[in-house]
Amino acid sequence: MPTSDGYIKTTSSGSKFMAVFTINDTNYTFSGPLGGSSQPWNCNNASVTYKSRQKDLTSSRTFEGHVGPRKVRFQLENDVTITGTLDMPIHPPNSVSGTGSWTSNFEIKNAYED
Repeated sequence: MPTSDGYIKTTSSGSKFMAVFTINDTNYTFSGPLGGSSQPWNCNNASVTYKSRQKDLTSSRTFEGHVGPRKVRFQLENDVTITGTLDMPIHPPNSVSGTGSWTSNFEIKNAYED
């Protein structure tokens, strides 16, 4: 199954997240409310594992996961997995769940490079 690198960031309240992965000059973003999280965190070395980006990295998807103390893992309903190591450990660790939405946008700057 293909894997792509990216990052995950939360809002200052820790209540929402945004996970961004660049695949073939297109940014795929999975974002939404983060039920269960109580503090902000960042992960600048995240990865997403999927079968087909055209089928798996689209639409709204429910997820369950775990954040902390050093790792993050989201398991989406369609077997997509987002994992990574937190930039800074968080305590206590939290179970998280919710529904996120995938969006994608082409990186215009790359279209004009030789």
